Amino acid sequence: MFSLIWRFFPGPAWARVLAMLLIAAVLVWALVFYIFPAIQELIPPPLSALDDPNVQQ
Repeated sequence: MFSLIWRFFPGPAWARVLAMLLIAAVLVWALVFYIFPAIQELIPPPLSALDDPNVQQ
């Protein structure tokens, strides 16, 4: 996958690296602000014994 992206962008190596860093930053931004909040409703909350009033101490 890396080589496909590397050959797709024209220009010198520093411009390709800059373009790949920009793509990675946009991907992380989209995941954090759009994808993860959208699927958060589908994931059940973790169960914790600390909040259970039936647990003996």
